[in-house]
Amino acid sequence: MPNVDVVPAAATPPAIFYCVTGSYCRGYVSYSCSAFCPSCSKNLSQACRYVTPPKAGNQPAPDRGFVKDLATYIVTDDLTVKHISDFSITTLLKKFNIKDVDSLEEKVITLDVNEGVELLEASLQSKTVLTNAFLKRRRSHIDNDVKLSGSLSPSV
Repeated sequence: MPNVDVVPAAATPPAIFYCVTGSYCRGYVSYSCSAFCPSCSKNLSQACRYVTPPKAGNQPAPDRGFVKDLATYIVTDDLTVKHISDFSITTLLKKFNIKDVDSLEEKVITLDVNEGVELLEASLQSKTVLTNAFLKRRRSHIDNDVKLSGSLSPSV
């Protein structure tokens, strides 16, 4: 019988679960998905993804920016950025009690640095930053339309 060295299989790291309720719960993790978050009392139900460290001397150049590859992300009203998956969409719909998906509105926005800073400052005062910002803009457009139409219509 030939002498064969047995190489042990790579150990699979244990799953680690975290709370998906809000950014204030992100510091709590557990090896059990049945554990409860001490902040909001919900299950720590989302599994973390393990990333193997690069081998010494074979490290890739550091990535720039927050969004990686061609993944899709969602930014919630409290400025939490989440990777879109079927699970997270379902969780968000339930969390915000949205029954009619057609009532949702997709917005693609471009911000300059000053607008980004304004949104971040507003996030310190409100949990509904995006709603406040975009409803305020919408209201100001409506007010401008009313003022404009009021000034153009003949007075009786």
